[in-house]
Amino acid sequence: KSGCNNYFGEVKKVDSGTLSFGLAGVTEMMCGENVMKWEAKYLNAITQKQFEVVQRDNQLILWNEEI
Repeated sequence: KSGCNNYFGEVKKVDSGTLSFGLAGVTEMMCGENVMKWEAKYLNAITQKQFEVVQRDNQLILWNEEI
């Protein structure tokens, strides 16, 4: 879930330390303007990109130098 909408799609394991996201769809709930702007930036940032994966202190950190 991002902001107020749910999103769904494909997550691929590229190799042992890399994930790739391919967004397939998003619900279309109306939210506050600021939430909607943040949500659009977030979804754009993760769609069709590969991320290095780091696990630290029970957190999953996704790294992409473009973001």
